[in-house]
Amino acid sequence: MSVVLANSIFVNVGVSHGDDIIYIFSNPLNRDSVPKLSYLDERMKDILLNILVTFCSDNKPAVKFIIWEPVTKNLEKPLMQLAIKTPADISMQDSSSINRHRAMWESIPFIENDKMVLRKK
Repeated sequence: MSVVLANSIFVNVGVSHGDDIIYIFSNPLNRDSVPKLSYLDERMKDILLNILVTFCSDNKPAVKFIIWEPVTKNLEKPLMQLAIKTPADISMQDSSSINRHRAMWESIPFIENDKMVLRKK
């Protein structure tokens, strides 16, 4: 999406929400804007599509060799997340590692979604 919205396949504006959708779902309308997928990209596409299909059909996403535990209400247990590095390197990881980036995000001086809702003055 970020490449399409940038109006050029040569401008890399970084990853945006929805970028994976173009790769998961083949679409004849985007053949010119999405390059042919590599072997690893095709494997990743299959993995992501399987996660989506199994979640829709069984209410539990499935990844080979991964036990995907549901989120619990027990605050003592760590929140686990699926970490995907490559098609061969997928694991469940404790999300506490995300917290190391929290200070950086909180230091950015802006209010997210500030202009999304009109407020009466």
